[in-house]
Amino acid sequence: MIRYIVTALFVNIMSGTLELTDEQYRSRAHALKPVKGMDDQYEVTGRVQFKRGEEIGYDGEVNKSLVKSLQPVEEAPEEDKTQLFEDPVNLKKLTKAELVEIAGSLGIEDPDKLVKDELIQAITELESPE
Repeated sequence: MIRYIVTALFVNIMSGTLELTDEQYRSRAHALKPVKGMDDQYEVTGRVQFKRGEEIGYDGEVNKSLVKSLQPVEEAPEEDKTQLFEDPVNLKKLTKAELVEIAGSLGIEDPDKLVKDELIQAITELESPE
Protein backbone atom coordinates (compact mmCIF):
# COMPACT_ATOMS: atom_id res chain seq x y z
CA MET A 1 0.00 0.00 0.00
CA ILE A 2 1.51 3.30 -1.10
CA ARG A 3 0.46 6.59 0.52
CA TYR A 4 -0.46 9.36 -1.91
CA ILE A 5 -1.59 12.97 -1.77
CA VAL A 6 -4.13 14.09 -4.37
CA THR A 7 -2.48 16.88 -6.36
CA ALA A 8 -5.18 17.40 -8.99
CA LEU A 9 -8.36 19.31 -8.21
CA PHE A 10 -9.98 15.92 -7.74
CA VAL A 11 -9.38 12.29 -8.67
CA ASN A 12 -11.74 9.38 -9.36
CA ILE A 13 -10.65 5.89 -8.38
CA MET A 14 -12.62 3.02 -9.87
CA SER A 15 -10.76 -0.10 -8.66
CA GLY A 16 -8.12 -1.38 -6.28
CA THR A 17 -7.79 -1.24 -2.50
CA LEU A 18 -7.74 1.95 -0.45
CA GLU A 19 -6.47 2.71 3.03
CA LEU A 20 -8.65 5.48 4.47
CA THR A 21 -9.47 7.26 7.70
CA ASP A 22 -12.87 6.54 9.25
CA GLU A 23 -14.10 9.94 8.08
CA GLN A 24 -12.98 9.31 4.50
CA TYR A 25 -14.68 5.90 4.53
CA ARG A 26 -17.99 7.15 5.97
CA SER A 27 -18.53 9.66 3.17
CA ARG A 28 -17.75 7.03 0.51
CA ALA A 29 -19.12 3.85 2.09
CA HIS A 30 -21.61 3.38 -0.77
CA ALA A 31 -18.72 2.55 -3.15
CA LEU A 32 -16.42 0.64 -0.80
CA LYS A 33 -16.35 -2.83 0.78
CA PRO A 34 -14.28 -3.38 3.96
CA VAL A 35 -11.39 -5.82 3.55
CA LYS A 36 -11.73 -8.64 6.10
CA GLY A 37 -9.15 -8.47 8.87
CA MET A 38 -7.99 -4.96 7.89
CA ASP A 39 -9.58 -2.16 9.90
CA ASP A 40 -8.74 0.70 7.58
CA GLN A 41 -8.64 -0.94 4.14
CA TYR A 42 -11.47 -1.04 1.61
CA GLU A 43 -12.03 -2.60 -1.80
CA VAL A 44 -13.35 -0.13 -4.36
CA THR A 45 -16.71 -1.30 -5.76
CA GLY A 46 -17.73 1.92 -7.56
CA ARG A 47 -16.43 5.39 -8.38
CA VAL A 48 -14.73 7.00 -5.39
CA GLN A 49 -13.70 10.67 -5.58
CA PHE A 50 -11.08 12.51 -3.55
CA LYS A 51 -10.25 16.21 -3.63
CA ARG A 52 -6.92 18.00 -3.79
CA GLY A 53 -4.86 17.67 -0.62
CA GLU A 54 -6.46 14.46 0.64
CA GLU A 55 -4.06 11.71 1.66
CA ILE A 56 -4.95 8.13 0.82
CA GLY A 57 -3.31 4.73 0.71
CA TYR A 58 -3.78 3.06 -2.67
CA ASP A 59 -2.94 -0.41 -3.92
CA GLY A 60 -4.09 -0.65 -7.50
CA GLU A 61 -3.24 0.24 -11.08
CA VAL A 62 -1.82 3.75 -11.40
CA ASN A 63 -2.79 4.68 -14.97
CA LYS A 64 -1.81 7.87 -16.86
CA SER A 65 -4.63 9.86 -15.31
CA LEU A 66 -3.72 8.81 -11.78
CA VAL A 67 0.00 9.48 -12.31
CA LYS A 68 -0.87 13.11 -13.02
CA SER A 69 -3.32 13.30 -10.10
CA LEU A 70 -1.51 11.49 -7.26
CA GLN A 71 1.91 11.99 -5.76
CA PRO A 72 3.58 9.60 -3.32
CA VAL A 73 3.63 11.21 0.14
CA GLU A 74 7.41 11.12 0.46
CA GLU A 75 7.69 13.14 -2.77
CA ALA A 76 4.81 15.55 -2.15
CA PRO A 77 5.82 19.21 -2.61
CA GLU A 78 4.71 22.13 -0.51
CA GLU A 79 1.42 23.48 -1.83
CA ASP A 80 1.94 25.85 -4.74
CA LYS A 81 -0.70 28.53 -4.30
CA THR A 82 -0.08 30.03 -7.75
CA GLN A 83 -1.57 26.99 -9.49
CA LEU A 84 -4.04 24.50 -8.06
CA PHE A 85 -3.01 21.67 -10.37
CA GLU A 86 -0.73 21.06 -13.33
CA ASP A 87 -3.04 19.22 -15.71
CA PRO A 88 -6.35 21.14 -15.97
CA VAL A 89 -9.48 19.04 -15.99
CA ASN A 90 -11.81 19.54 -18.91
CA LEU A 91 -14.46 21.17 -16.75
CA LYS A 92 -17.06 21.25 -19.52
CA LYS A 93 -17.28 17.44 -19.40
CA LEU A 94 -18.28 17.48 -15.72
CA THR A 95 -21.86 17.63 -14.51
CA LYS A 96 -23.14 20.70 -12.72
CA ALA A 97 -23.29 18.69 -9.48
CA GLU A 98 -19.59 17.80 -9.81
CA LEU A 99 -18.71 21.43 -10.54
CA VAL A 100 -20.73 22.59 -7.51
CA GLU A 101 -18.80 20.12 -5.32
CA ILE A 102 -15.45 21.32 -6.69
CA ALA A 103 -16.39 24.98 -6.36
CA GLY A 104 -17.53 24.46 -2.77
CA SER A 105 -14.26 22.72 -1.88
CA LEU A 106 -12.39 25.72 -3.33
CA GLY A 107 -14.32 28.16 -1.15
CA ILE A 108 -16.50 29.67 -3.88
CA GLU A 109 -19.56 31.09 -2.16
CA ASP A 110 -23.00 29.66 -2.96
CA PRO A 111 -21.85 27.55 -5.92
CA ASP A 112 -25.26 25.88 -6.17
CA LYS A 113 -26.73 29.24 -7.25
CA LEU A 114 -24.42 29.51 -10.26
CA VAL A 115 -25.11 28.10 -13.71
CA LYS A 116 -22.62 25.66 -15.22
CA ASP A 117 -20.73 28.29 -17.29
CA GLU A 118 -20.39 30.56 -14.24
CA LEU A 119 -19.05 27.63 -12.19
CA ILE A 120 -16.48 26.83 -14.88
CA GLN A 121 -15.41 30.48 -15.03
CA ALA A 122 -15.08 30.76 -11.24
CA ILE A 123 -13.08 27.53 -10.96
CA THR A 124 -10.87 28.47 -13.92
CA GLU A 125 -10.10 31.87 -12.40
CA LEU A 126 -8.90 30.13 -9.22
CA GLU A 127 -6.80 27.66 -11.26
CA SER A 128 -4.94 30.31 -13.21
CA PRO A 129 -1.56 31.49 -11.89
CA GLU A 130 -1.48 35.16 -10.93
